[in-house]
Amino acid sequence: MPLDPNQLFVLCLIALGGGVITLWVLIEHLSTRAKARARIAQTEAREETRREIAAYVAEGSISPDDAAKLMASGAEGITGGLNGLKASLRDCLDASAQACRAARGSRRQAARDARAQARANVRDHVQRVWGVHVGPSDRPDREPA
Repeated sequence: MPLDPNQLFVLCLIALGGGVITLWVLIEHLSTRAKARARIAQTEAREETRREIAAYVAEGSISPDDAAKLMASGAEGITGGLNGLKASLRDCLDASAQACRAARGSRRQAARDARAQARANVRDHVQRVWGVHVGPSDRPDREPA
């Protein structure tokens, strides 16, 4: 029994629709698996970082307070961690500014001292908390103060 053109057209539409639906389901499945793998990798990386921080505390490289700050800032993800770092650096700079205001001397000298103290505070903070050496020689475009 041969198919007339209308029946053939309907059969092609059904086959095409089934193929599109199958392709959509396959793409959704692969997308879900990729997202799950990304979440697993993120969780593993977070746990590895927490273990490393605990090891640094155990060997005495960083204080437990700094470790708690790092872990708390990391709980909010990368953006939260950066915001935590910015906040802690801002605290260091505020302490430097207060020390500057309390210092005697001219305003210009006080400003120079404040900038030098702020750089030293930030450098010490980054070295202590993140374990990254930041020295005056790291910026070839500027001479050490």
